[in-house]
Amino acid sequence: NFEGMQFSGFANLTGGHHSGIQIAGFANLTGRSFNNGIQTAGFANVTLGSLTGGQISGFGNLVLGNVRGWQLSGFGNIAVRKLRGVQISPYFNYATVHEKGLQIALFNYADSSGGVPIGLFSFVRRNGYRRLEISTDELNYANLTFKTGIRKFYNILTIGGNFGIADKPLYTFGYGIGSAVNFGRGWGANLDLTANKIMEATNRFDSSNGMFYRLSLGLEKKISQRLALFGAASLTALTAQPDYLKLDKSKLYQVFPTVNLRDGLDLTNWLGFQAGIRICNR
Repeated sequence: NFEGMQFSGFANLTGGHHSGIQIAGFANLTGRSFNNGIQTAGFANVTLGSLTGGQISGFGNLVLGNVRGWQLSGFGNIAVRKLRGVQISPYFNYATVHEKGLQIALFNYADSSGGVPIGLFSFVRRNGYRRLEISTDELNYANLTFKTGIRKFYNILTIGGNFGIADKPLYTFGYGIGSAVNFGRGWGANLDLTANKIMEATNRFDSSNGMFYRLSLGLEKKISQRLALFGAASLTALTAQPDYLKLDKSKLYQVFPTVNLRDGLDLTNWLGFQAGIRICNR
């Protein structure tokens, strides 16, 4: 056991419990629990027991027991048992049970969560929020959308198309975030915000032409434990060349006047709808 501070150009090792500070140019290892202190390493910190305090590393942090505190790394963080605190990394966070706090990374995973995961894609296996949607709207005859995370904050991946029908987008794809509320008795509501790209045969992926942003407020009603119907009202803002879409605009209600942008694009908007069926996890 060790109580105090360890400094090393390469590595620090405590075979038992450690209370205090470990600072190393490459790695720190504590064989049992790490209490009331900070581990800082250029590459990795490893605690084979529980951690109370914080870890900072250039690559990764690993705790085989419980974490009460925070983990900050340049690549990824792992809490094998319970996490009560914060994990922040650019790429990956893992916690078996995320009791409270935040996970912030591109990809977050928890077996169960009472905290909030924020990232490009978050997955909570047991008590998370997941919806697979098949829907239609005023732009696309068919959309396939996947929502994953928790009710308070989830990620949205969506793709839509029109099966080659004239005067309609060839296909669209997008990403977004949302939040859901459960009213009980099978009723719920969603507030979603997505950024989407319209792809045509002549439209480049990196072009701002054909970008649309959609804010939707919807209502969900479960018809069984795993199936639900939903409908939503939406506000869509489109940046595109004049007359890019050949939609019959007389059927669309424009809320705000069209704005001419500097790069020759117009910013238009309209009210629309979404409706479809959802496959639910809970």
